Amino acid sequence: MLALILFAADDPQDKSALGGMGLPLIMMAVFALFYFLIALPAQRRDRKQREDLFAKLKKNDEVVLASGIIGIVHTLREGDEDITLKLEGDAKMRVQRQAIAQIRPSKSETSSEGIVEFGAKK
Repeated sequence: MLALILFAADDPQDKSALGGMGLPLIMMAVFALFYFLIALPAQRRDRKQREDLFAKLKKNDEVVLASGIIGIVHTLREGDEDITLKLEGDAKMRVQRQAIAQIRPSKSETSSEGIVEFGAKK
């Protein structure tokens, strides 16, 4: 208990101009620097990639949702937040644009790039 009291006591030799606030101010400056140089540009880049993804989206694109569901875009309206996906058979599902994680390349794009599909025979 006595050690805690002595540890918490002010250091009589601390005569800095900031009055003991130097370390917290330095830590806040480092945090602000990290935020403005690393975190903020990453957020802007991610937002731009999402906007580009939604701009390229068109009818009959095969998409993967964040939940892992794969569907084909059936109905898409400009300015509307909802998209209707066609699933297996006659099933349709209405989802928000933000749920789309990626647009899958079509079969013609896949073959032209030389990508081998899983399970494909040579």
